[in-house]
This record gives sequence, structure tokens and C-alpha cells, in this order.
Amino acid sequence: MERKDFTVKGYKQMMGTDGYMFKCSLYVGDKRTARISNGGYGGCNDVTVIDKTLYSEFDKFVSSLGVYQPDSEFSKKYGAIDYNDELFLEDLINEFEAEKQYKRWCKSKTVFSLPGDKEGEFRTFNSKYSPEMKKHVLEKYPEAIFLNEKY
Repeated sequence: MERKDFTVKGYKQMMGTDGYMFKCSLYVGDKRTARISNGGYGGCNDVTVIDKTLYSEFDKFVSSLGVYQPDSEFSKKYGAIDYNDELFLEDLINEFEAEKQYKRWCKSKTVFSLPGDKEGEFRTFNSKYSPEMKKHVLEKYPEAIFLNEKY
């Protein structure tokens, strides 16, 4: 299995007592494998396994990932920790939220990055993406990479 085989769908978030609460489903391929929720009380996520065989595959994959963000400030300060289901699910949820934001931006703006920009940071023009806008941006920034071409 590969990372791309795991996705989060149906993510819903709202304000809870001590933070955000959410619910979503974990999919392995196109099969719903688990329900994930967090009541917003400051505790861990609740996982309800739907397909034990596929969740076992998910668990094996996560265990094979090794150290979580070995170059992060946290790892430098407190020492490295191994990837676990909770951390991987958090990554999947963050990716889901980022994709949702990118799609929203790309509906009404021209969104691009340049080599050397930090990952996840983009430049925008408040004009809808079009061949004319692409040409305009490329005249000024010939190495521009357009997020609109993905979304």
C-alpha cells in the first residue's frame, strides 16, 4: 500500500467545549474503513473500525513510516517520535482541509507559486484564472507553477 491509498472523506468541523470537534471517515482505496471523531474536549480522536482487515493494513502502513518529522523543532527539542495512527490521521485531515481551501481559492483567483517559495504558500491575483492571466503572470514570473491547473 502507498500513502495515496488512504483518504479522509466527509470531514465536518465545528466548535466544541475545549477546541474544535470533528467527524470524518477513513477510506482505504474506495472502501470506508473507519469513522473518526473528536468531541473537542482536548482528548484523543475516537476511532470506530468498520473493516478490521483494511484497518489492519492501514495500521501496518503507518507502522512502516518510521520517525515522524525528524527535522521538526519538536523532534529537535524533545526527541524523535514514531509515526502512529493519530499523527497520520491528523496529516490526512490537514491535507483534506488544504485541498478544500485550494479549490475555494482557484474558483475566483489565479493562484501560483515560484521555485523557492515555502511549501503551502502561494501568490495570488484577484482575477479568475484564464489563458490571458496565465500569460500575464508568466511574463513577470516565467517559472510560475499554477495551482489552478490542478484544481
